[in-house]
Amino acid sequence: MSDLETRLHASRRRLLEAAEDIRELLAVDVQTYPDRELERRFLSQPEAAAALEDATVGALRKGAKQLGQTLTLAVRAALEDEEAWLGLTSAAGLPAESKDLREVGPIWSTVRGIVDGQFEALAQGHGLGEDDREPKGYAPPRRFIDRRYLPALVEALLREVVALRGLEAEQGAAVDEARKRSLAERWAAARPED
Repeated sequence: MSDLETRLHASRRRLLEAAEDIRELLAVDVQTYPDRELERRFLSQPEAAAALEDATVGALRKGAKQLGQTLTLAVRAALEDEEAWLGLTSAAGLPAESKDLREVGPIWSTVRGIVDGQFEALAQGHGLGEDDREPKGYAPPRRFIDRRYLPALVEALLREVVALRGLEAEQGAAVDEARKRSLAERWAAARPED
């Protein structure tokens, strides 16, 4: 294995390790998100909350717990594809540096698509209305979860995406150069007889 191949392999491994940490952190966070957000909405809408019967509140909390488990499995499954993470090297509009997962469009849109639709159906189905926050919907956690801190993981992921892009460009240039040399040799070998 050449030095370049070794560096490419190591960079891909580091990128996928960051991806795995992000996936697991999000899986843990989305498990408790429905209960946290429903409580926030419940407390911020005292009229609507007071109108709910105790049995309804209990059913809402039970539904939140079940939804959390569903979201955890869905997020893990959706973010398990290594090619989606490695594909970030060719994603357009990806910043070179950031600590915000919302700026990693392909990954964030997947997470938001899973979480927000299912959560909003539960919240609105129990009369707790729409999200009153800006921006609306699930937000990347900004606290330590299982000794992981998402902003630091996103920063490491993007750093590795940039490094891997550079190595892939270097590999592409090496392949192009080898092809040109091979073609030049063929041209020279095909010298017509005088």
